[in-house]
Amino acid sequence: MTRELTYQHAMRDLVNLYAEIDHLTMECCAAWLPKAPDRHAQLEMAEQIGEERNHYLSQVEWLNCHAGGHASIVLPSWADSLRTLVNGMQWPEYLACVHLAIEGVGIALVERVARDADQGVKDCLAPSLRDEGGHASFGVRQLEQLLQSVDGKKREELKRRIIASVTAIARLASSLPVTSAHWEAVGTSTEELRDIAAQRLGTLLSPLGISQSVNLSASA
Repeated sequence: MTRELTYQHAMRDLVNLYAEIDHLTMECCAAWLPKAPDRHAQLEMAEQIGEERNHYLSQVEWLNCHAGGHASIVLPSWADSLRTLVNGMQWPEYLACVHLAIEGVGIALVERVARDADQGVKDCLAPSLRDEGGHASFGVRQLEQLLQSVDGKKREELKRRIIASVTAIARLASSLPVTSAHWEAVGTSTEELRDIAAQRLGTLLSPLGISQSVNLSASA
């Protein structure tokens, strides 16, 4: 198998994965929209749902043109586990899982993959690269407000809940069907992506006054 073929197969799997995660994120946001604390948050989430739709369609268009169409590589049981995890949470945990971990950390990994990708892949991922930072910022702002509304033991407990939620989603991510061979084929490595994920998470948690490290070894 040539390197070009290896690259094509790996990128096909990754774009399929990104499309499925964006679709699942859209589902999670839609489920949480009516439970958001105020109208302003609901409107931001509604905008995000539309953007996730565009991300999904952009990726599927690339798959249709270059990979024979979209093929599900995420097991239905994995998708159900994500839905159960996120839908069973409280508002702070939802924000930490979806907006910080999936959106904020996840897009950092996509950015790295896109850096060395061919132009067609860059174009199909461009909407995600444009929008996901704003989705993560929404989560940070909402969590900042929650932390500012409490103090003492309640604030520390909320911080622990945020860390636990990020850890839970990282643990679930460890069972995604992506291997070190995928990363090597597209020009990166598990180790590099682990470092990128840790740095991005630190950036997101810093405004919340959280410096505790999280084991993200499974995220990449």
